[in-house]
Order: sequence, then structure tokens, then C-alpha cells
Amino acid sequence: MHDAVREFWNTRDPEVFDSTAKSSGRMDAINRVAALAKPYVSKEGAVSMDLGCGTGLFADAVRTRDIIGVDFSPSLLVAARRRMDTVRQQNVFCLKLSKNSVDNIVSLFVMDDYQSEKKCEFFTQVFSFLKLGGHFFLAAYSPNDERMGRFREAINAKLGVSFRICLEDASFYKDGLQKIGFAIDESETVRANGVYQTGEESVQLKREFIVIVARKPEVVMKPSAE
Repeated sequence: MHDAVREFWNTRDPEVFDSTAKSSGRMDAINRVAALAKPYVSKEGAVSMDLGCGTGLFADAVRTRDIIGVDFSPSLLVAARRRMDTVRQQNVFCLKLSKNSVDNIVSLFVMDDYQSEKKCEFFTQVFSFLKLGGHFFLAAYSPNDERMGRFREAINAKLGVSFRICLEDASFYKDGLQKIGFAIDESETVRANGVYQTGEESVQLKREFIVIVARKPEVVMKPSAE
């Protein structure tokens, strides 16, 4: 599945990516995360990273260029470089970062492309990179989201998406993050209306997104056992 994910995102047109984010309702969730994250990423000297940054829409929404963007797609990073001072073409699962070195990590609609085990692997990595008291801002598609839920197969067939989307509910994310050692500061559902253009047909959908703010405690407890 990972090769199919890479192939799809490596060939995405950044202008189409941006326009789809706006028309589909996804920007509502990105803007909400930006509002929650702004007090932290705006602090002088804070080290903040957007893992799976795409075209840099989060940096644009939070109105700061001082965020390190990481993505494997060279086409999307073309646009990201216009919105962030530092971008890196890397796989977010293979980062070489020091432990306790980052103040804030953002990941928006990235982990939906991967199965549960891979998500937990990513969250463990994020926990390691964050400083004590650091924050993790996550957005994901809800299983109730019409685009990625009941209309997914029909729309994906028209758009040429060949890989499976792996949806989880909010409790999966909260439980998984807490088992690793995170404290959950916020958990919200963001609802929006979206329009998808598939050829000459416009499809109107009800969108539902999961937004979570997790924090690495100042005193790290031993992760919970299964």
C-alpha cells in the first residue's frame, strides 16, 4: 500500500491540492487546528514541525513561516516552499531527530493513509521527538465523514485513488496516544460542508473531522500496557 500512497501524492498538482482543500471543507479543520496551535507555535524560539505538510496550508493558516515542513512529495513541496522558510523532502516515518528536541508537532490528514499499527508507530516517534510539555496537533477523517466514508469508493474510482483509506474513531486516537504517554488536552469534532468535482459532476457532502491536541507531560509516566 505504501508504494501506491507515494505514487499518488508524488503526482499531485499543488494548485489542485489547495483548491480541493478549500472546496471540500477540509480547510475548516485546518483553520481550527491553526487557532488551537497559534499560541504555541508563535512563541519566540519555539521549534515547530508540520509532518506531512503538503503545500503548507497549516503554516498559511497560522500565519507564520517559522515552521519546519516535512513531506515526501516533491510536487507539493514546491508550494510549501512559498509558505515556509524550511522544508525537507523526507519520509515522516524515517526522521533522524534528537529526542526531546521539538516544541510542537502538527500532522493533518496524513495518518489516514496508514493502518492502525503504522499510526501507533508514528505517534511513538512523535512522543520521542517532543520536549517535555511539548504539544502534538492532529487532524484526521472521522468514520462518519461522507467523503472518506460511504462515498469514498465511488469518488476514489473517478479520481484514480487505488489505495485504501484507514479510518479510526476519536477513541482510537485518544486511547493510543494516552497509552504512549500523552495527555489529551483537547478532542473535538469539526463538521463542514464540502463539494467534490469529479469530471463534470459536483457532489455535495457532509464532512466530519477529528481534531486532537495532545501534550507530552512535564513528568513522563510509563506507557500503559495493553
